[in-house]
Amino acid sequence: MKATSKLKLTPKQEKFYKRYISNDFNGVEACKFAGYKGTDGTLAVVANENLRKPNIMKAIAEAQKKDSKKLEITRESLLNDIQVAKDMALTEEQPQFQAYLKAIELQAKMLGLNEPDKVDMNATMQVTTVPTFADFKKR
Repeated sequence: MKATSKLKLTPKQEKFYKRYISNDFNGVEACKFAGYKGTDGTLAVVANENLRKPNIMKAIAEAQKKDSKKLEITRESLLNDIQVAKDMALTEEQPQFQAYLKAIELQAKMLGLNEPDKVDMNATMQVTTVPTFADFKKR
């Protein structure tokens, strides 16, 4: 991928991100493949750290964008496919309620409807100190 040269990934980081996107986004497996050493717990931490690095995040996003463009997958086409699956789940002789509910879950997730309402917590607070016994003793 040409973009990776601009992103200045180390060889390990490049192996990591490529394996990550090709292996169902399994960070521990991607770390092992890239040559990181440690237990699964340690590698999970390393994967989490890697996935927060801007250069790796950008490489993953670019690869996903390229793949979706190549396959002509858009957000709209995915939502339409989910709707078709949802409709089919209830029109079968044996309704597939689990598939129907999963389709609803995917639609809600894609549309951001499963996110909690955001509450603005900006506030002003005035702090006053209470004199201690030591303060009185100094007077």
